[in-house]
Amino acid sequence: MPASSIGYWCSIAAHQYFARLQEKLKHLDITHWYFVLLTIEESAGKLSQQEIANRLDLDKVAMMRALDHLSERGFIERCDCEGDRRKYLIKLTPKAKTAVKAIRKAYEE
Repeated sequence: MPASSIGYWCSIAAHQYFARLQEKLKHLDITHWYFVLLTIEESAGKLSQQEIANRLDLDKVAMMRALDHLSERGFIERCDCEGDRRKYLIKLTPKAKTAVKAIRKAYEE
């Protein structure tokens, strides 16, 4: 890809942006699933795994990886859905609510 290509420069900018974001948020131990936490927070715990995946345009495998990662670190919990035993709603833990504030601040900066 030639150095004068707009795609090249967008790629460089994106890499620098995410590197800086990860540096600001490294204390959270989340890696790159920040946007998943924000989506869960915005839904107030009323979305299932599939609904979150649909909103974020993630396939089933990527969504499971993200939720497993966040669950293992204590940021989310899967809760039974009243009226549908096959469905789990995803909710933030108190730990995640603090993290969401830090993520929003880092995005703003």
